[in-house]
Amino acid sequence: MPNPLEPAAARQLRFYGVLFAAAGVCFVFASGVVGGLLERAASRLPGALAAPHGDLSLWLGLTGSMMAMIALLARSLSSDPFQPVAWRALLLSKAVSTFLFFLFAALSRNTLFLIGAAVDGPIL
Repeated sequence: MPNPLEPAAARQLRFYGVLFAAAGVCFVFASGVVGGLLERAASRLPGALAAPHGDLSLWLGLTGSMMAMIALLARSLSSDPFQPVAWRALLLSKAVSTFLFFLFAALSRNTLFLIGAAVDGPIL
């Protein structure tokens, strides 16, 4: 049960920490399921092309690493919100990923990348 005295932002940051940790685990250990969900989304989204996915790769390792870092930053900020470097790192990662998703959508003419922007943009 949430503590009514706890600020909503702390609860939300803790939720983001858990969400990104779970997403990282899914990206790394259930990449086939994630790829299948993206394929299903691509079949319904106008202008979307299937997302390339496959076996274990350097990029998958980097994704898992980034998700772990974001989860740790969010969890740390939920405990102590007065950490400007942690805020900058968390917001920078969301700003860069949102920008890159828009850029990739434009360059590849693939609206599937907009799903990533729709997830990361509101968090930013």
